[in-house]
Amino acid sequence: MRPSRHPHDDAPDTAAAFRRIARLPKGPEQDELRRQVVTAWLPMADRLAVQFRNRGESTEDLHQVAALGLVKAVHRYDPDRGTAFAGFAVPTVVGRSSATSATTCGASMCPAGCRTCATGSAAPATSWPRAPTAPAPPSVRSPSTPG
Repeated sequence: MRPSRHPHDDAPDTAAAFRRIARLPKGPEQDELRRQVVTAWLPMADRLAVQFRNRGESTEDLHQVAALGLVKAVHRYDPDRGTAFAGFAVPTVVGRSSATSATTCGASMCPAGCRTCATGSAAPATSWPRAPTAPAPPSVRSPSTPG
């Protein structure tokens, strides 16, 4: 038998834990079981996080964002839908990691059109030829001003 090319073939078997989480009422027992599942899948999230290194974010930040994506995936996963957890979690973790890698300004998410430049300061993606203007509020307008 040929050895596996993928180092991530060691995915934990948490199917029974997910079925139990789905049956349990909200509370400390369900929270503890979710924590155990997150801990079991954390190596997968870490492997996915390193794909986004060298894009301006620290490795620690990437691992933290991937872990957050994993926690969200564990909370949202429904084992009754028939999808394997890895197939559900990978897009969630990768999506969070790539969004953070692409649009971060310091420690917070940027609005659309903003990118962090090499100096670390946020700059708008487009430069407009003049400053925006807005009509004066009604209380400032003179009686002869239309509008």
